[in-house]
Amino acid sequence: MNIKSKPISIMKVSEIVKNITEIQDSNYVKFMNEDEIKLFKKYTWLVWNQIKRIKDVEVVMKIADNQITLERIMDKPEQWYSVLIDVIPKGKYSQIYPKKIKKKNYDYEFINLLAQDLQISTRECEDYYDILEHQGILEDEKFKLNSKYGIEYEPQPEKLDEVEWVDISKIKEHPINKEIYSSGRKSEDEELEENIKLYGLLQPIIVDKKTNFIISGNRRFQACSNLGLKKVKVIKSSFDYDVISLINFNKYRSKTTIEKVNEYRMMKTQIKKMGYKDRKKIMGGVGMRDYIFQQTGVSQRTEHQLSFVEQNNPKLAEMVLTGEISIKRAYQEIKKIDSPNGVDIKKDLDDLEVLLKKLYPNVEYPQLEKILKRIFGKD
Repeated sequence: MNIKSKPISIMKVSEIVKNITEIQDSNYVKFMNEDEIKLFKKYTWLVWNQIKRIKDVEVVMKIADNQITLERIMDKPEQWYSVLIDVIPKGKYSQIYPKKIKKKNYDYEFINLLAQDLQISTRECEDYYDILEHQGILEDEKFKLNSKYGIEYEPQPEKLDEVEWVDISKIKEHPINKEIYSSGRKSEDEELEENIKLYGLLQPIIVDKKTNFIISGNRRFQACSNLGLKKVKVIKSSFDYDVISLINFNKYRSKTTIEKVNEYRMMKTQIKKMGYKDRKKIMGGVGMRDYIFQQTGVSQRTEHQLSFVEQNNPKLAEMVLTGEISIKRAYQEIKKIDSPNGVDIKKDLDDLEVLLKKLYPNVEYPQLEKILKRIFGKD
């Protein structure tokens, strides 16, 4: 493949990550030009994906605590960058990457060109490839990237499982779907219904061929049902872990905090039911806590805090559910962590954190947990 002269590169994903973690120049985004801002917005999801893979417990916890805010302002580059450099301690970090168990027939000409363009590894570009494929825009992106480098490329039909027209009464909403995702998006659902009414069902519904349960497209299915459609476009595939697949297919949709916690709890329950081989197949070489955080964006701490709120203050739990208060704030209200009995516990915790890091700079979480249990004699 002959590549013509490379256009002047404005920005690389690796540069954005480096600025967030190592450089932390507060004016980095502020002084970007219009083209740079466009690229920054385009790469935000990939940068976010890399940030969430940082292999540092402190950073993981801080990101988890600010997850809602960060995802709410992802379309506002200056604010998003500012919050990240405020949350993440300045430093150079390694990242966690799960092992890829199954080989996939990737287009490595495209992946290698993409890696060159973004200045990231081919492994990271495989993740990018998967997302583009799932979103149905892979061929468009191939065409754009090849055109950028002066390479002729003719978009090919997507190589998916065969699309077929199926009687809508033959497929069913997955029974777990409503346990995880709420139906309180009236305006979004109405907009989806109107689009299908005008343009038809553009994206096929993905169904488990063994059960006919919908893995991806439950909202599209409901909209088609409301419109009285008799037949819909469907892709039937086999899924070894249908609930995990259901959650993963919803990875990039807009979700409430409660929906994300529901994903965390459901995924944890499903993984705990698996044997060692199945866990390894799903998670590769990553631990369960890290894997679930990567898939859902929810940390063990966030889930624990919500459980505590639900058990101890139903009124505050309802406020969390409606978005009136964050999980962290509700938890702090109950624990009165800021200043119970006139004691500044936050300062004491900060001092303890400094001391522990000095004494045990490389300690892993399980070992730290044992140390604390030995000191305080409590679970």
